[in-house]
Amino acid sequence: MTSKRIGVTTGVFVALAGWLLVSQGLRVDAQTPGAKEPARATVEGRETTMTGQIVDIHGFMTGQYASADRAKCTADCIRAGVPAGLVTEQGVVILGQGTSSPSRTLLPWALRQVEVRGHLFEKQGVKYLNVDSIVEPGAKAEPKADE
Repeated sequence: MTSKRIGVTTGVFVALAGWLLVSQGLRVDAQTPGAKEPARATVEGRETTMTGQIVDIHGFMTGQYASADRAKCTADCIRAGVPAGLVTEQGVVILGQGTSSPSRTLLPWALRQVEVRGHLFEKQGVKYLNVDSIVEPGAKAEPKADE
């Protein structure tokens, strides 16, 4: 390829990449050195309590479990880092705990019916519940230390 063709190909690629960013609602801003960073919006979830069954997403979606003891397999998958979910009457909600794994919190509850209290976030059809507490259905959640 000649250098002229390479330049045209690169230009087309850059234009296409820019168009994709804009079409997805993303912005790339060139920032002047020393300028203040633009303020970022804080997104707060809606506080809620949901009832459902704790699952690992892999086992739930595929029906594949390593043994007949599905609760143990679910706990093992969650411990290994497989994302966890809460199967509710309204659908599946992804469970998390901030930027760390919720596995220690979820392991005792694998494949059990529970009430989960936390902050619900919804974006592009996906629901994510940031877990604050988990109790048996109908049990009263213990208040957090700062409440």
